[in-house]
Amino acid sequence: MITIIISNSYMQDRKNQSIRYFQQRIHTSIELMDTVIYRLDTLSTQLLASNTLQEMFSYAKKSEYAGKNYFEHNLEQKKIAQDILWAFNSPKTQAQNVSIFSESTYLGLRYSPTVSKILEVSSQPFFAVPEEQPYAVIPPHKDYWSDFQDSIVFSLVRPFIATNLGFVQIGTIEVMESYEVIEDIFSIGESDAGLSFLVIDEQNRIIHTTMEQDQDDLQSLKTMMNEQKAGDIITISLHDDTYIMAFGELASIGWRILLLQPKSIYDAPLRTLTKQLILLIACITIAIFLVMIFIVQKVTKPLEQLSYDIDRFSLYEKPVVHPCNLKEIKDIQQTFLRLVERLQESTDQLLLANETELNLRIMSLQSQVNPHFLFNSLTAISAASYEEGSVKVPVMCKQLSELFRYSSSGSDSETSLKDEVDNVRTYMDFMTWRYETLFSYTIHVIGDLQSIRIPRLILQPMVENSFTHGFKHAYPPYHLDLTCEVSPGGWHLEISDSGAGFSNASIIELSSLFNSIDRILSKRNSYEELKAHDKALVNLYIRLRLLYKDAFTFHISNGDASRGARIVIDVRDTAERRASVCSE
Repeated sequence: MITIIISNSYMQDRKNQSIRYFQQRIHTSIELMDTVIYRLDTLSTQLLASNTLQEMFSYAKKSEYAGKNYFEHNLEQKKIAQDILWAFNSPKTQAQNVSIFSESTYLGLRYSPTVSKILEVSSQPFFAVPEEQPYAVIPPHKDYWSDFQDSIVFSLVRPFIATNLGFVQIGTIEVMESYEVIEDIFSIGESDAGLSFLVIDEQNRIIHTTMEQDQDDLQSLKTMMNEQKAGDIITISLHDDTYIMAFGELASIGWRILLLQPKSIYDAPLRTLTKQLILLIACITIAIFLVMIFIVQKVTKPLEQLSYDIDRFSLYEKPVVHPCNLKEIKDIQQTFLRLVERLQESTDQLLLANETELNLRIMSLQSQVNPHFLFNSLTAISAASYEEGSVKVPVMCKQLSELFRYSSSGSDSETSLKDEVDNVRTYMDFMTWRYETLFSYTIHVIGDLQSIRIPRLILQPMVENSFTHGFKHAYPPYHLDLTCEVSPGGWHLEISDSGAGFSNASIIELSSLFNSIDRILSKRNSYEELKAHDKALVNLYIRLRLLYKDAFTFHISNGDASRGARIVIDVRDTAERRASVCSE
């Protein structure tokens, strides 16, 4: 009976592994496709923020350029504008083509279409972006800007809004990518026996497919996706076979990804495993029967007593074992006693090592410079150098070096609250060069910040979060407010911005992660379950929870009328900790 139970459990585990692989395969494809969309959106957003491009396209709408391509009549301006496009379309984020157009004016990296082609293409309805959306994705199509139209591409389009000139639309931004990117993401390898992908957009149009199904089957699949929950593994019968199906949705756009595999292939490993287990169980049963004869006669009772003693064993109590005349059992008892002694000696060291290791992993992750920040920084320096010579560059370089020096200087994981505020002030001053009049900030300081020691680099990740997420889906101008207050009972931090704020899903997800971290830390022997996370706020929460235990609170919310994100940290600092700071 036990063997059957173990076999069933193992079979169920293998089945769960198959389900997890199926879900992971579609989840990985969705993440890769979302990454492509986010990359194209980031590039279009950077172009949107260019004051120089805004001024050029605003001037191109004047009556003197009606029916003309502004850049073909202003070649020097065209060179400047194309340099800006190439600067943003770096090798790391390079798209197949980047273009901005309005009526008869066109600016791109690869083509110089005629005015008639510009008028023809720009009037197409697929460039219209719904008002409630910041951008739209055009499904795979022929490259209509090329005279040959021999390549298949897909595009992200965004209205070109003049943020400095009355928030009027002065054109359309299009970032074009090769269809081969989609084919690579949803390619089927040799190890993916029988797997098939189907990608459809919000209007149920087929974007990409690797299956050969008739129209009735495709309609059945679309209907099933409308009726089922994303992520579920279900069985569906089509005209030629029965399939296992799962689907998911992109986070960036309304595309849905469907994954299919014939049920016969999906279940093949389980059928093979079943046959192997039956044979194995038969062999084990015979062997157990023979061994039991010997065990019952010689060692059953001593082993039962030893097992009883081990079951009663507690790591924090002195172990007790009953004497036994059987030499083998006596040797096992002595080995057990020595093992217990070593375990008791190493338990506290192991707990400390687990906590130290986690802190080091998080500190290492926290101290890494955000690649997007590096890119934006270098772009800002390049733009400033071009516009104003070298007046701003020395100041910007000094600020950037201060940021790098602070993030990498010394081995001490703690710093004063004053130094942390000075560092984030330098960071925001630096970002002011990037956004110019579109970004402003205020810092409110109450109390003696020098007397408070805090973990290094806890403010900058929260401020970066506003630029990376909060301002990404919001129109400028942007503003960030920081309040730091020190009192006899502890210290208080509050950061709020004017960005898009946290979504309800993000707040629920972060709260769930915080609760999970609290549960893990409440068990002293479960620190190995705690892992560094790819979310900066989660890593920050782990660091603070490890350092201050229950003496701090961490609250995230949105501002008034759900506008902008707000993060509040309150720490009850102890007198002993204040005394150690003063002695230092």
